[in-house]
Amino acid sequence: AESSAEDAAVSVSVLGRTFFLGSAASIPEDTLAMGDELFILGSFLFSVAAFISAIDVSGESTGDEVSVLQRRTSVAVASLFELGGVAFIIGTPCFYPAGPMGMSACPEGTETLTRVGAALFVAGSVFYTIGSLIIL
Repeated sequence: AESSAEDAAVSVSVLGRTFFLGSAASIPEDTLAMGDELFILGSFLFSVAAFISAIDVSGESTGDEVSVLQRRTSVAVASLFELGGVAFIIGTPCFYPAGPMGMSACPEGTETLTRVGAALFVAGSVFYTIGSLIIL
């Protein structure tokens, strides 16, 4: 189940990125919004895969120290991956085009949202990086 959820997340993420290729000035706002929505869906699926992995690993323990350490490490890594996915889910709407959000008349608002979104993307990337370094 975990592998199929990860495969689905990768597929949706690639599809979302496909909608976002090119210059933002030349892409219609509805296409940008669709790309953002698909990116959110892909991030959500990655978070679900991490959650399923954490549940699966949390039940595996024989009681010896090595098994307990492996289980705790796996749960920590899955939690970091889940936090990374949540940061991407929350940060993506900050990059929605101003028109569909009704913010065309407020350029300062969209600039602030873009900064918040970028900060959340950096935080999510840090979570993914730390999780990846732990399992090396």
